Amino acid sequence: MANLENRKKQNPKLQQSELSDGRASLYLEYYLGRTESPVLDDDGNQVFYTDGAMAGKPKYKIKHSRKKENLNLYIWLHPRNQQERMQNKNTFALAEKIRFEREQSFLEDREGYRLRKDMDEDFLEFCKEFIKSPSFTKYTRITLKHGLQKFMDFLAGTPRYSLYKKNLKMTQLTVDMVAAYVEYLKENGTGDGPKIYFRMFKRMVTTAVDKDLIKKNPCRGFVLKNDNMTLQKEILLPEEIQQLVATHFDGEKGEIHRAFIFGLYTGVRWCDTSLLTYRNVDYSTKTLRFQQQKTKDHSSRSWVIVPLNDTLIRLIG
Repeated sequence: MANLENRKKQNPKLQQSELSDGRASLYLEYYLGRTESPVLDDDGNQVFYTDGAMAGKPKYKIKHSRKKENLNLYIWLHPRNQQERMQNKNTFALAEKIRFEREQSFLEDREGYRLRKDMDEDFLEFCKEFIKSPSFTKYTRITLKHGLQKFMDFLAGTPRYSLYKKNLKMTQLTVDMVAAYVEYLKENGTGDGPKIYFRMFKRMVTTAVDKDLIKKNPCRGFVLKNDNMTLQKEILLPEEIQQLVATHFDGEKGEIHRAFIFGLYTGVRWCDTSLLTYRNVDYSTKTLRFQQQKTKDHSSRSWVIVPLNDTLIRLIG
């Protein structure tokens, strides 16, 4: 009967699978290493060993990763004559040649030892380095940073995943974790916030996938959309605006008060208001023209024109 030698140190190993017609199919089995994930109780707390030599130490669930490659080569399980025995010998020789070639390339291949090392990389640290890319604009870098912080807040605030708040391996970023994060964003955000945070998160995950640090994108299939039937941002009522305008206090600065009122009536951000000069005002057409800092240099719609009524003209002076 044709049997394969068991050589433990070979990677990949040459294996065989018996068929119903008296033959065996030859294939290669690759060992990709193992992953460890903490064993948690129903409340999301780490479980520890209670007895034996491991007493007091945390429990981990170990998963071994393997893959198979079918060679489309066949041998006779019970060769009946010299011809079939010779055929087996030649087939084994060819299979071993293929196995040896695969082993040499496997040592340098990304799915081999190097991949195991890269997949142990900390996802959070990867994101921090990704955000520093000089190809990003200042606004993009800030938005990505906020997106990462939101995900880190989710980890720290979710008992089940709080163990990963400081270190999250690439292999530990799962579909279940992403699903929980999506629900967290829905419950802890309004307007465009959750959609933007998730878009930034997906951008960082996709980059890790493109670099082969994550095998399968855990964000695939998840989409966050706005509810168009709800008000996306809170606004002040006219009487509330009048109350704020009429409010004064000792030591207040007149220019700051005027700028605040200007923002109430125009919606212009403080970062833009603080940079405005009289050159931005066209008194003949009663309009204000300026470039938004938030979208400057990376959007064709960064320039804004705001119509001014007589009240705002008097406020500007």
